[in-house]
Order: sequence, then structure tokens, then C-alpha cells
Amino acid sequence: MVVLKSFSPIVGRRTKILILGCMPGVKSLEAAECYARAQNQFWKKMGRLLFFAPSLANKKRVKTLLDNKVGLWDVVKSCRRQGSLDSNIKHVVFNDIHRLLSGYKEIMAILCNGQKAYQLLTKHFKDNNTPVVVLPSASPVYVKPFEWKLTKWQVI
Repeated sequence: MVVLKSFSPIVGRRTKILILGCMPGVKSLEAAECYARAQNQFWKKMGRLLFFAPSLANKKRVKTLLDNKVGLWDVVKSCRRQGSLDSNIKHVVFNDIHRLLSGYKEIMAILCNGQKAYQLLTKHFKDNNTPVVVLPSASPVYVKPFEWKLTKWQVI
């Protein structure tokens, strides 16, 4: 297994909400885009919540998130993993969430994209000042109905 490396954070000076995943999947790493797998529901959810077409080019989707004060990153900086399942993540090196938050003081809350992101974050990151909310995973592996997941994601 090779060492996989996450992307740099997608944040802006006005970012108020930081969404954290675990680690980009194989398709995302290959495409060098967050949530690139077509079956992943992340961009579909964001499109519904922030009123844009999920089919927009990645740069425009990311700009729309930032315009709406939403940032993206991952809990894991690097790891070894067979395939794309979060449950297969091994040999974790964590991203420096503390440093990011100290540089972006406007961030008011962290939203975890799924239980695994939440578990890894709370295991590694101890901060009583930033509220953390766990949301249903956007992954197609988490097979709850889309509309049910969308209602949970409306906290954005």
C-alpha cells in the first residue's frame, strides 16, 4: 500500500463553517478534486442547500462554497489505505486542525462528514471552543435516503 496524501484546506478569510471528511477517495485523489466520485452525494447536497448546480465545474463549486462561507478539509493528512473505504485507513498522520483554526478565527463550527471523520477528529483534536457536529456521510456506502441525509445537512 502506498502512502496517500490529502488536499490542502479549502478556506477563505470569511469561512465560518469547516466541513471535514476523513481522507479523499481514490477517484478524488486521481481527479485532484474533493468528492469527485459521481455516486458521492456531497455536491448534490451542497447544490440543493446553497442553490447551485452540482454539475458545475469543480472550481465554480468550490468558489460557491467559499462565497457561502463554507470551507473543506480532511482530518487525515496522510495514511495507507486499500481502496476508498474509511474503515481501511491505517497509519494515520493528522492534519493540524489547531493551526488552521488559529489562522482562520471566523470559523465558528466544524461539521464532520460521517462518523469516521468525527471519531478521528475527536480522538486527535481537543478543542472546547469550536462546536463539532457529526453529519451523515455523503458516501454512497452509507445507504440512508438522500432526502433524510439532506435534512440533517441543513444545519449549514
